[in-house]
Amino acid sequence: MKKQKDNSLEGLRGIASLVVVIGHFIFVFLPYLATLYYPAAGAAPRNRFEAVLAYPPFSLLFSAEAAVCVFFVMSGYVLTTKYFSTGDVAAVQSAAAKRYVRLALPSFASVALAWCLWRTGAIQTQQAGAIGVAGWVPSWYVGPFSVLSVFVDGLIGAPLFSRTALNPPLWTIQVELIGSILLFSMMALFGRRPLLLAAWFLFFSIVLGFQKPNAMFYLSFLVGALLNPARDWLRRHEALSVVMVALGLVGVAYNEFHAFAALRSVPLPNWTPLGPDFNENPRLVWNSIGAMLLVGGTLGSRHVGAVFAARVPVFLGKISFSMYVVHMPLLMSVGLRASAVFQSFGISYANSAALAFVVYVAAVILVSAVFYRLVDAPSMRLADRVGARLWRAAPAKVEERQAISG
Repeated sequence: MKKQKDNSLEGLRGIASLVVVIGHFIFVFLPYLATLYYPAAGAAPRNRFEAVLAYPPFSLLFSAEAAVCVFFVMSGYVLTTKYFSTGDVAAVQSAAAKRYVRLALPSFASVALAWCLWRTGAIQTQQAGAIGVAGWVPSWYVGPFSVLSVFVDGLIGAPLFSRTALNPPLWTIQVELIGSILLFSMMALFGRRPLLLAAWFLFFSIVLGFQKPNAMFYLSFLVGALLNPARDWLRRHEALSVVMVALGLVGVAYNEFHAFAALRSVPLPNWTPLGPDFNENPRLVWNSIGAMLLVGGTLGSRHVGAVFAARVPVFLGKISFSMYVVHMPLLMSVGLRASAVFQSFGISYANSAALAFVVYVAAVILVSAVFYRLVDAPSMRLADRVGARLWRAAPAKVEERQAISG
């Protein structure tokens, strides 16, 4: 049973990564749909297909930022599973020791890949006008980028300071690193005192979110962690878990489309001047709540879990981190170039975009499979060795380790 549930989360992660891959393509080639998340005056669909995609549940296919919220909740759950199963504070010490290595090395490799594509002229953003894609695309990858910037941005800029000019989606790596270290710290200090854990985590989430709704990013880690002690209860209440999945999908699909007018009418908490006014970004709030419900419901429902534990989602989950870090450079090179080539044969914009989508997704999956074997898997093994060394160096007696966290 445990393996099946682990596979279900692996599959959910794979589907979420695919949503990010699809979403960014759609925002480039069907820019009206991007305005459902970032409203622009006078925006209108170019064709009926674009208008239909705006309706839920189709919008689930490209809710990229909501998929990122799913990543944060899942990280909170997975990173603390060993702690909750053993009660040993050394588990979070070991996880904290290896977290930077786990995140930074694949990020660095993806930045190096992006630089190589830019340096060889494969990046096509400056030809975006002729291709007919979104107007913001030419503002990306303008350079110049030095070899030094690859090392600085890949190893320091992206994971520590969210500096992501060569690979913009890497902004989430900083949130992952800070959120996980915050989680490890709070679990080590207050893991056996839930009220103190919640209070201090809320405080630091507000601080790290700059008293903005971005605090939801960090709160997602805590909620994910607390799904560990709630898991068995959720599994005993399958019907409730299925309802959670259904409601979670509504939250994940939420955007500025008129179909969600009822949710937009719900007043959200306003904690100013001490904290965020969540009404400033209701989409982030509903996407985060949806992600929490979706992950929790998937853990609790064996039927939903079986869907995500299928072979294809699990394979995508295996290469999900690789997909996430390589897809944008490939979109701006392979995706744009493929569309331009198809248009050069007289194929219409819509049809060339559809063909480019097939080429782009195939390239992402192929490159991600190679990237996983050559970069991601070795990075995980190295990170595990770093964590294992600290684990062995921890005090031998479990009682002493528990006393530190008590």
